[in-house]
Amino acid sequence: MEVTNRIDYDVDKSAARIDDILNSVSTNYSDKDSIPSRSSLTYTNGFYVNATALFIDIVGSSDMTDGSKRPTLAKIYRSFISECTAVMNSWDQCKEVNINGDCVWGVFETPYKSDIDNVFQLQRN
Repeated sequence: MEVTNRIDYDVDKSAARIDDILNSVSTNYSDKDSIPSRSSLTYTNGFYVNATALFIDIVGSSDMTDGSKRPTLAKIYRSFISECTAVMNSWDQCKEVNINGDCVWGVFETPYKSDIDNVFQLQRN
């Protein structure tokens, strides 16, 4: 399969981007009361927010291939991902859910300590 949108990596351009970031003024970073949209984040700004990330992974999942066949494993993974996603999305403060292999992770807006505690106890306010 031919990749049509590939861009060659340029070390000189990379070094210039890194220099721009490292030499940027500190005023490019501001406090926010809530997690801003992705479209407002650039390589030249940043935001301080109160957020919590929760990662859920199937422990020992690589060993599951020893005793289970592909259809069974697919059902297990799909069930796990489906329910982790549903639980995270059921919480208003969940701002993003991502799936990476058998790991499901979410980013939660947590301005107060009690919000952080609730993320890890799966409790709502």
